Amino acid sequence: QSMSIRNSAFSGGVYYYEGNVDVKSLKDFINISMRNHKWKLDGENVMKKESVLAFTKPNKTCMYIIKDEFSKTKLTLVITANLAAASKMNPFGEPIN
Repeated sequence: QSMSIRNSAFSGGVYYYEGNVDVKSLKDFINISMRNHKWKLDGENVMKKESVLAFTKPNKTCMYIIKDEFSKTKLTLVITANLAAASKMNPFGEPIN
């Protein structure tokens, strides 16, 4: 079910995973990994059986949807990059004059 798309201005995809993993440890791993790769946590929404983590970089967005279902944990990863905007930024995400 996973898919990705790329053209001259946009790159992104939706990826699906499932397995036997503790939801809290998965969230901890995601938070640490994203912070280490310089992503900013912009929001978190926790419901009874579902959590959403939203991260951003200057021209990128990434959202993790974690569902606790019976004996499996399901993860949906949605990631996008605005390639047109990236060409107008330096490697630190600052606009190029």
